[in-house]
Amino acid sequence: ITSIVPANPVVNITQPTCTTATGTIMVTVQNSGETYSFDNGVTYQLDNSKQGLATGAYQIIIKSRGSCNNSEATSAVVNAQPVIPAKPTIEVNESNPDIPLLTSSVADGNQWYLNGMVIVGAKGQTYTVLTSGIYQVSATLGSCTSELSLAKVFLITGNEIKVSTINIRVYPNPVESMLTIGLGGFAPDYKVE
Repeated sequence: ITSIVPANPVVNITQPTCTTATGTIMVTVQNSGETYSFDNGVTYQLDNSKQGLATGAYQIIIKSRGSCNNSEATSAVVNAQPVIPAKPTIEVNESNPDIPLLTSSVADGNQWYLNGMVIVGAKGQTYTVLTSGIYQVSATLGSCTSELSLAKVFLITGNEIKVSTINIRVYPNPVESMLTIGLGGFAPDYKVE
């Protein structure tokens, strides 16, 4: 059997993702019958790929069929898993109850949602509620996006009656068997039931 000295390994690295904590290294096959080491020649395997690799540097060696010749080692690095941002929270400021202001707990990378749909262009830390619905926010850091925040529900009811313009009379005081409530100051288009 003639043994061929393998060339230095050519590797393809699949790095960890937002949802997968480990990496994979695949070595380009040069000749049939070769074995592959991912730990600088300590152990060898027939498969040219190694999955489930933790963050770190790996020394890849190809051993020719017959175990006579080895390639030089090629270094391959599996990076750390990207950071997934924590699920943001929403603070509601109703100092102006006609226009509530939502604030995300995350300063940058926000995306606001209304009824589960992206609000186009709503990427700031704050968002002003103008429409009834269910509001949520997510945060993105690099290529990873958090879970959606807990929902905040708003119901915009339209015109509100200003209490300062309503006259309410309750009599007699004290009440024995019948209480009368008199309401005044309503505009003609208000119906009180």
